[in-house]
Amino acid sequence: MDRAGRRLPVTGLAVRQVQVDAHLTLVLDTGVRITVTAPATLGTAPLDPATQQVAPALALFGTETDAAVVHPGGRLVVEFADGSRLTATEGWSVTDEHGDPLT
Repeated sequence: MDRAGRRLPVTGLAVRQVQVDAHLTLVLDTGVRITVTAPATLGTAPLDPATQQVAPALALFGTETDAAVVHPGGRLVVEFADGSRLTATEGWSVTDEHGDPLT
């Protein structure tokens, strides 16, 4: 990992499903899943999957990822082609189509 963080292999993949239960899960083209289980932000909008306060994330459906980076300290930042930025400091995972971690 360099000072800027470690890039995850999700660039150019579109969000094909937005799943909401006690978690917020973005399912990408290849079956990669970005799951958030703790409070996070989408731009300046707060997200809280535990209380299903995730409405801003619904707009990500169909949007492509530009980059996903795990920064030192464990913060995940996912940037999307429409300029949106998802930031999660804890309670997140990125897994492949088989459920294996990509991080």
